[in-house]
Amino acid sequence: MTLNNVAAEQEYMVLIGDCKHYKKQQYTLIDIFISQQIDGIVLLNADILFSLANRKLKNLPPIVVANEFVPEFNLTTINIDNLTYSFNAINYLQKLGHKYIPCITGPETILSCQYRLQGYHSSDTAGR
Repeated sequence: MTLNNVAAEQEYMVLIGDCKHYKKQQYTLIDIFISQQIDGIVLLNADILFSLANRKLKNLPPIVVANEFVPEFNLTTINIDNLTYSFNAINYLQKLGHKYIPCITGPETILSCQYRLQGYHSSDTAGR
């Protein structure tokens, strides 16, 4: 079941804003958030949180952050345990006999990417 399906069952409409590819839209979306024209926010990218935090905001609708972990904000978060899953993935590949396992994590500034790298280094692969 998708977010759109669940929202439609509750008679809500989903508005999707792509701030990664269209940075200028980020501020338009923030203005919509502030104007109380929406009932809730699901963020898939934590960057917009910092833009929200830089403005004096009151009475924002409920916010859920998905796929990111931002400890600076006290928000409901849905994410995976990147450290554990990275560690488990490396160990699984090693049990299959693989010896040279590269690690691609993403930008170093993103906490989930840091956890993936930490999980990689925590496995027996570290130092190979």
